[in-house]
Amino acid sequence: MTSIASSSIRYVRLLETNLIDTVALEALRLFELDVYEAIGRNKTLITGTRDRRDTDKEKIKAVLACATQENTRAIQQTASQLFPVIAWAYGAAWHGYDWEEGWSSERRICSARNFDRYFALRLPDGRISDSEFLGFIEVCADRADVDAALADIRERGLLPEMLDRLDRAAMAGKLPIEHIDALLPALFDIAEPLPSQSPPDSFRSENALVTRHDIAATCSGRLAARRCSHPQTKAYLHALQP
Repeated sequence: MTSIASSSIRYVRLLETNLIDTVALEALRLFELDVYEAIGRNKTLITGTRDRRDTDKEKIKAVLACATQENTRAIQQTASQLFPVIAWAYGAAWHGYDWEEGWSSERRICSARNFDRYFALRLPDGRISDSEFLGFIEVCADRADVDAALADIRERGLLPEMLDRLDRAAMAGKLPIEHIDALLPALFDIAEPLPSQSPPDSFRSENALVTRHDIAATCSGRLAARRCSHPQTKAYLHALQP
């Protein structure tokens, strides 16, 4: 049940991308990883409709220069379909400002507004993507969903990163206040079996040992300060202190 719930949370935002662009980009990732990564590094160069000079054409073509020789033509065609700016570099007509709104509403990758979504959906193991984090925030109103998501995150060794993301979101005022009553008690409960403090020689890493102090700091420092009517909040915060 946990894996099903967490999977739905992780991929709930998949439809925020254009399906055809998503499939094409995934093909590049599978068969021409170097090209895929080069595209990810060149958002400003290959998206949008801002004015470019003819001298930019060679810079744009260079994004595809790492393609294997046997796939060069296919990569050029695929990338040109994904990015009209790349098509322009190879001789197609220029697309003006009036195209931008359409690309954005169709969730095309060639729109600078949508570009990051395509790469946020896939991260190496050991990281929480923006998509997963936003999905977690969306289910925070339901305690059962929060418990399932946190259990999965802890199982994957990503609790330290999730706490950091929650802390930063709370500090920026991006956590919905109306969900705090479900989120805070869930954080308190997941902290109860944890040690009060890390051993002095513990190795702090991405999968670091999480302590009750870590969670108490997140709760009392940012989250609890916003508003929580849960009757056990103050007692939990006090008990969680090292």
